Amino acid sequence: MSIQAWSQLTGINLLLYFVVYILESAGIPNTLLLSSIQYILFALATIPSILWTDHWGRRPSLLVGGFSMAFWLYLMGGLFSRFGESNPVPNRAYTWVVIGHPAASHCIQASSYLAAASFAMFWGPVSWVYPPEIMPVRLRAKAVSLSTSTVWALSYALGFAVPPLFRAISWRIFFIFGSFNLAACIHVWFQIPETKHVSLEEMDEIFEHGEPIWQSFYNIRKTDRLDALARDIEQGKLHLHRIVHVEVSDDLERNGHGGIRL
Repeated sequence: MSIQAWSQLTGINLLLYFVVYILESAGIPNTLLLSSIQYILFALATIPSILWTDHWGRRPSLLVGGFSMAFWLYLMGGLFSRFGESNPVPNRAYTWVVIGHPAASHCIQASSYLAAASFAMFWGPVSWVYPPEIMPVRLRAKAVSLSTSTVWALSYALGFAVPPLFRAISWRIFFIFGSFNLAACIHVWFQIPETKHVSLEEMDEIFEHGEPIWQSFYNIRKTDRLDALARDIEQGKLHLHRIVHVEVSDDLERNGHGGIRL
């Protein structure tokens, strides 16, 4: 549940739901067209995660994603703070605008794209992979249901909270979500163990090993035990011997006929 909660507090809802407001306040024209580019990049950025998450590991993905999103959000907030001014047009969805600074405007636009891509490449997929893979079968349905409900509850809350915050504190909202990303990284570092190449049967060992959580990535096996066992059998390093247990019924012993069970 905490992983799914942090995935919403990274600021991805701010970047996806309200990207038009961000681009308009940055002085970018054709916001509807340019916002579609962000959604395309968001979809394309998930491809590396699909291909290489099992190679990267869960902890590095979450840590790199959190730090990268924090950087881009802090950069956006800093640019708005340095080059922005109060919106001269009243009754708008945003109260802070960048006027006459095209370089800063385009940098804000690029930072929004890169922040969304960072989420799609790291936090987005891993936040859905991690909850079901750590749960035993008897608890998985309820546990994943709770973690998923956390996503939608926070998404609902942020949908209401972000617009008034965007009007009230303008560029400071980027620093708030950037700080959430750093807090998420601290939580991941101390509380989220690495589960790469660990089978469901071995998951209890990861959470009960007794070593510091941040050492779990370095001590993780390159492959799980079942894969290693299968590889050793294929390479002839391990041989299986069949043991057949024969039970002879009493009828067979007395009359010479009956049944044999293997």
